[in-house]
Amino acid sequence: MGKKPSSRPRRARDDREPDDERFPGDAGRESGRDSSLESGRAVPKHVEKERESHWIDFATKEQKDIVHEEVNMFGDGDGAWEALVVRGDNNVFHYQKGNFTSIHLMPREAKDRFKVLMGNPGLKHFGLFLGMFKGNQFNLSLEGAAELVRRGAATRNWIKLSDDGEKSFLYGQDIKKPALQEVCPRGITHDRGICIVLNARGECLGLGKLEARDPRLVKVSDDEILVKHVVDRGVYLRDQDRFA
Repeated sequence: MGKKPSSRPRRARDDREPDDERFPGDAGRESGRDSSLESGRAVPKHVEKERESHWIDFATKEQKDIVHEEVNMFGDGDGAWEALVVRGDNNVFHYQKGNFTSIHLMPREAKDRFKVLMGNPGLKHFGLFLGMFKGNQFNLSLEGAAELVRRGAATRNWIKLSDDGEKSFLYGQDIKKPALQEVCPRGITHDRGICIVLNARGECLGLGKLEARDPRLVKVSDDEILVKHVVDRGVYLRDQDRFA
């Protein structure tokens, strides 16, 4: 806090804005600029080494394609991705520590500020946490699911619970038929059975995974586990120390 703004003239912005299939930073790489440069000076080797385990950078195209495909599992066509990234005017970037890689959305207007902060080894959170990679598999986060619901883009792979079902799910319980109020018209079609769990008012409660053989959850018994609990928003209350 309290840093005075630089009196040096700001460098003019590149008029070329990356399109939706390229990442911010691509234009810089093409012109020979490196993301490890700040104000035209290379980051000292000892600083570079210090931040290796906290490296933050814009996601690669391969990562973006995997995330793109997963996000669209919950919408029609390209609707979910359009809502989050294109109409949401967000950049996609990743945070990596060792083998852990998480994906975040960041407003494009914050790009310049982010570039200044990205060398800070203590920076762990920036923007909206969209999910994380486990190997080459991307898993949507609770925050990512909630944002899809908030934007009205979650039109596939969702289930809705009754009031009693909501309470049970928020206590970490799996979902059985008595708790179920509604299933999306096409049933659970996600290739890994992942679905967004909503309450009776259409608010996001968390994520579940299909256990029943019938993806429409019609031919099921009352005592059968239909959807296994994955994560719910009650986690913030149960693990307050972790998220403080």
